[in-house]
Amino acid sequence: MLQGSLVEDVSLAGRVACVTAAAGSDGRAVVESLARAGAKVYAIDVDGDALMALVRQHREEGRAVYGAVCDVADGPGINEALAFAIGEFGRVDLLINLCGSSIRAPLAELNAVDWADALRVDLGSIFETLRCAMPGLSQSDRAVIVNVIDDFGVLVAPTVAAAPRAAALHLTRAMARELAAEQVEVFGLLSSGGHGDRLAMQILRIASSANNLESGSILRADGAGWHLVAAM
Repeated sequence: MLQGSLVEDVSLAGRVACVTAAAGSDGRAVVESLARAGAKVYAIDVDGDALMALVRQHREEGRAVYGAVCDVADGPGINEALAFAIGEFGRVDLLINLCGSSIRAPLAELNAVDWADALRVDLGSIFETLRCAMPGLSQSDRAVIVNVIDDFGVLVAPTVAAAPRAAALHLTRAMARELAAEQVEVFGLLSSGGHGDRLAMQILRIASSANNLESGSILRADGAGWHLVAAM
């Protein structure tokens, strides 16, 4: 269960949030925090059974959580899912990219299929989701994107398989620069996983209109909490 104080302090009433990899452990914590803060949450995951269970739980508890089953790295699939959300809600205020692979093999153990999957999931999913969400983000009065990136290979024990994660970090900062003219804020969160509640609370902090963070900022979780890695 999330700590209540920050959830109570941040109101996202009327805001529309899209969360990818929503049925995973971190995703469930993020969906819960956003929904409890009053947002309408459009949850996306490739695991249909887990996703529908998540949606059903929140709807039974009176929260506005909806779901779409798709592979976010699949252009046509995520385009259809986000087009539906934009048509239903009119805009996207928060886009939370949680999708990532578990591929960490060194070069000697990495095959072409795993390499292609790492590129597709760790990097391609962010690009596809951004591309398809832009029509909705452009309709928001304050659009925020948060890319959650596995810190393996960015700050910890790099291998060749981790290169797409490092590229995702650079993509995040490039997005912040390019989308500044569109009034879209972009942030990166580096996480090793297993810190779902802390991750969710940090996303609430970023979603708050009083976050005092510069677009393009990169933050990281560790055992002591969260700290700023780099500002734009």
